[in-house]
Amino acid sequence: IRIVNYLYDKIKDNSISLDTTVIPYLPSAYAHVSQKFGVIEEFEKSLIIAQKGIDWCLKYDSFNSLAHLLFYKALSLRNLNRHEASLLSIKKVFSLLSVADNENITIMFTKAFEKSFNMKASEL
Repeated sequence: IRIVNYLYDKIKDNSISLDTTVIPYLPSAYAHVSQKFGVIEEFEKSLIIAQKGIDWCLKYDSFNSLAHLLFYKALSLRNLNRHEASLLSIKKVFSLLSVADNENITIMFTKAFEKSFNMKASEL
């Protein structure tokens, strides 16, 4: 937990080094930290980190972790009783997965969505 809180502080304060060796790993770091905060039920922190990661991915055209970040954002929003915003984020996940056109990853996200949201993906 200590390392996750440390990373949260660094990300929140925008004090992560942006040298060329770190840049490719930032989206994954955002996703990892957001996911861990969701696991320990710190949904506001998870949401903040997910949104920072999403913003970073969009700014730098780096989409390798974007679906995960949008999914963690959706989970956090759902747990914060912001259902409409949560469903909007999940719809973005499936739109992105549609573009990626990778059946295995789509199946993985579909199963995770249906388990977490207690609804079928077809209901979106």
